[in-house]
Amino acid sequence: MPNKRKKAFRQQVEQQLITTFDLLERSSNPKKVKRGLRKASKILSGLLKAVPEVKAKAKPKNKKLKPVPKEVTKAEAATATN
Repeated sequence: MPNKRKKAFRQQVEQQLITTFDLLERSSNPKKVKRGLRKASKILSGLLKAVPEVKAKAKPKNKKLKPVPKEVTKAEAATATN
């Protein structure tokens, strides 16, 4: 994942974890909770890093085949010069 996507993912995870935490717990010691959220999001992003991204295969373009140069035999070369 590019760094921007990692950061966005981490922020989303933090927001989701904040909503699941009890608001009273956050108000008691917000720094400790925030630190825990960061650790949790880093663990989750680390797990995502371990899972390989599946890239879609590009559709093969219909390339026009170049004409194969014709090999000239000695007999054809002799008739072409005459």
